Amino acid sequence: MVMIFLMKKIRKLITIFSLFIFYCYFVNVYYFPNKILVYQDSQLRYRLCPFLSLKGDTSTSSSSGKSAIYHVNLSLGDIALKEIELKRTEKIEVVACR
Repeated sequence: MVMIFLMKKIRKLITIFSLFIFYCYFVNVYYFPNKILVYQDSQLRYRLCPFLSLKGDTSTSSSSGKSAIYHVNLSLGDIALKEIELKRTEKIEVVACR
């Protein structure tokens, strides 16, 4: 009798923990930006949850002079979860004058 009660408690804890992990992944995917601006000399470094990665074709979909736009997917393994627009442009310098 005690063993059955203990197994039910363990099953309930595992279910709650699994739902919490699923929720954390969902929040990371939902709040990940749809558009990202990256400068030519820098690299894209986002801290993602384990197993989430940015994958996609880096062929230019449109380019205008100094910038290019790419479409990549936020993926969980091989499953695409969200499409993201990545804009690579030259670094902009702003000089303050008086």
